[in-house]
Amino acid sequence: MQTTTVWRPRGLPDLNFDILLQIISLLTLRDVAHLTRTCHALRRALAAELPREGVSLEGRHLTSFLAFTDVKHGKDRLSYFQELELPGSTHETMSSGDQAMSLKDVKRALTTILHSASNLRSLTILDLNTFSFPPKELKTTLDSFLRLRELEISGIQKKYEGILVDVLPRLHTLGLDFLEDCDPNVYLKAGQCNLCQVTLYGATLKGVSLSFPSVHTVRACPMNLPSDIDALTHIFPNAKDVVLDFLCDSSRLDLEYRKNEREHYYGVVSPPWIDSDATRRWRDRFLARPKRKADAWQDIQSLRLVGVGTDKVRWLGLTCHVPRVEVSSWRAEYNRLAAMLKELRPRCLVFHPGTLHGPRSHRLYGWVLLFALQFSPSVTRLAIVLCQRGMDVASKHGLSTVSGYLRTSSVSFLLLRLQSNLPVSKELSDELEDLRAVLSRRVHSLKVFLFQTNDDVHLGWMKKPEGWVKVTEDEGRKLVASENICPASIEPCELCERYAPHFLASRLVRKF
Repeated sequence: MQTTTVWRPRGLPDLNFDILLQIISLLTLRDVAHLTRTCHALRRALAAELPREGVSLEGRHLTSFLAFTDVKHGKDRLSYFQELELPGSTHETMSSGDQAMSLKDVKRALTTILHSASNLRSLTILDLNTFSFPPKELKTTLDSFLRLRELEISGIQKKYEGILVDVLPRLHTLGLDFLEDCDPNVYLKAGQCNLCQVTLYGATLKGVSLSFPSVHTVRACPMNLPSDIDALTHIFPNAKDVVLDFLCDSSRLDLEYRKNEREHYYGVVSPPWIDSDATRRWRDRFLARPKRKADAWQDIQSLRLVGVGTDKVRWLGLTCHVPRVEVSSWRAEYNRLAAMLKELRPRCLVFHPGTLHGPRSHRLYGWVLLFALQFSPSVTRLAIVLCQRGMDVASKHGLSTVSGYLRTSSVSFLLLRLQSNLPVSKELSDELEDLRAVLSRRVHSLKVFLFQTNDDVHLGWMKKPEGWVKVTEDEGRKLVASENICPASIEPCELCERYAPHFLASRLVRKF
């Protein structure tokens, strides 16, 4: 008797799939045609759990998913799926191995799936160019998803202009990553729009004339500074949470501010304590540019700077008060960060030290940027985010040096955040206690020190009149929540991401 074997697709609830495996394992190929009736009953029995379904079709999961749906009336099984992700590596992983498929077969299968999953609320296509969907067919498919609220597409070319005209008014979250120099006006034009979160990569923003006052969360990759920033403040005037990605250190200063190389030098890299005439002239002209909105982003709550080119923060030209700034390390002087903090006046700084010079050098990368806090009296809350790789080295070689950078700062609340489920051992607890003792002696403004993994505060100390006392986990969680100091998102450091399996899979439009 020949049986049918199905691998578990990623995202399928364990209970549903385990029951299906038991059913399928007892059936011969001749009996598979009768499986639809069984699935009808199963879907009714598990109706409360099925709406949470979500599937990522990558690698062998696509083959398994097709085997699961490739029976008579299989369309009914896709009607309850609400989330679908099509990674750009789907064809690459499917074109090799025992279950290899041609690109033609992959595209045919995906078309069938998209036509059948009519109740989708979230769709992610991470490399549109790989799948080569015909524009008219893709537009028809998107228009058929009447319940679609979240859409992310990367690899967009000019031939796909107009695919969002009818679906855009229904969306709450939109992410677009362009391959070519496309005009966002063509893709974002709609009569009425309910967008709340928008991600734009690879687009030319300078000539965009649209405005989306309902959008409160924005993520973009500025290429020309400060013109792209000025455009963002006009397109999304009411943004509260802004993320700026500097993906490949390609952001450049607009030509009109590069004409005088000497002024350019003084205006960008001179130390913040040097108040020369050249510095003032360059900065005054920079901030008085005609296209800059004087009241830009008055409601902003958080600004995140991500990537390897974040040393260009002085070119943003923002002067609005930002309560919370989140930055990664970069290969530049700390004075640039100090200058930005002086203009934005944040209360909270979330700092990602980034990668290491090397596993043998035992030198932490980018920590010297914390020296900028000595010139930023507005920053009283500091969160330092470490991955497991960074924690291993930092606990032995780096964290004690933090006290030197913070010696004359105004930081009173310090959160050390670990991006790992590392158990708090006796050794780690003793190391953190020693670090707390060093910090309390050198950083006189410090009042609270907490250690957190994921969302759990495992260790914490608070300075009281009688001295330093430990706080409970519950007290620590309340302190973190009340101070809004927890990182907005946890992303791998440069070195961790470089060795991750998905690093070269696609230009992923990351979710908020």
